[in-house]
Amino acid sequence: NQDIFYLYHSPTGTWSEPVNVSRSPSWYSWVPSVAVNLEGLVFVNWVERGERAMYYTTKEPGGDWSIPDSVPNIPGYPWTNCIHFDDQGNLHLVWEENRDAPYEIYHKTFKNNFWTKEENVSQTTGESFAPDFAIGPEGLYVVWSEKEETDTSYNWEIYFDVIPK
Repeated sequence: NQDIFYLYHSPTGTWSEPVNVSRSPSWYSWVPSVAVNLEGLVFVNWVERGERAMYYTTKEPGGDWSIPDSVPNIPGYPWTNCIHFDDQGNLHLVWEENRDAPYEIYHKTFKNNFWTKEENVSQTTGESFAPDFAIGPEGLYVVWSEKEETDTSYNWEIYFDVIPK
């Protein structure tokens, strides 16, 4: 099995022992992302490939890792994802997912220990892959690679959108 491990480099210059945070008994854990908020909460998420689901776990400063939990309402096949905390402590998740059509880019927020409903960011007829984002003064600045529906040359474009605050 492939699992997700976490370790950190301390201020004293030593590395911690790796900790298996995915604890996946039978699936392949892939494409992890990690973010830390201002209070030191560590948030790790990843895709369980065989299960077609996305999971996450958290660790408070000085505490233990939470039991992995699934991100709700991911009905398709999730893949590449990224996460960041905003200034209010809300976690933003942006990922690519294939539902019944080409891959699209989605966003949802983990706010007050609850997940918001996802929104389709790309809303295109082509294939949308490899999202990334940054948080700026206007909101989330999302970029991704887009293969137009009629393009057979593998000449993909870079798309951009802003999710307002």
